[in-house]
Amino acid sequence: MVVFKGDETDEEIIAALNREINSRTSYGVRLEPGPRRGVVSFMWSNGGACWYASPAYGSPLGYRLDANEIVARGIGSKRLKGLVDNLDDLPLYSGSTEARGRGIFGLKGKEIPPGIKGAMLESEAAGQLLDVQTQLALEEKFREN
Repeated sequence: MVVFKGDETDEEIIAALNREINSRTSYGVRLEPGPRRGVVSFMWSNGGACWYASPAYGSPLGYRLDANEIVARGIGSKRLKGLVDNLDDLPLYSGSTEARGRGIFGLKGKEIPPGIKGAMLESEAAGQLLDVQTQLALEEKFREN
C-alpha cells in the first residue's frame, strides 16, 4: 500500500504510485493489510488499457488484491482520479492478448516479468506444435491426392 502524508505534489504522488505499479510483475492474489477507510483502489484494465480509481473497501484482514490492483492511503480519491492518466501501464499488460491485438506487444526495454515469460514460452511451444501438426496434415493431404 502506498501511504501519503497529504502534502505531496502531483509529481511525487505519480512517482510513488508508479514505483508500486512497476513492482507488479507476477500474477496472483495477495492480501494487503490496511485500514478499512480512507483508502483508494486502482485497478488496471487491459481492455481499456488504463487505470481506474475508486474508493477501496477492505475487510478487517485487509485488502484482497489481484495482480492488476494497487491501493493508496492518505489522499482524496478525487485528486487521484485526476492523476490516473499519468500512471505507467501495468507491466503485465505488455504480454496480454489485448496488447498483442493492438500491436504493442513488448516490454519497452524492460526485463520480461516472470508471469509473462512463462506464458510466452508456453504460447511459443504451442505455436510450434501447431505449425508441425499443420505441416504434417498438409503433407498427408498432398500424398492422398
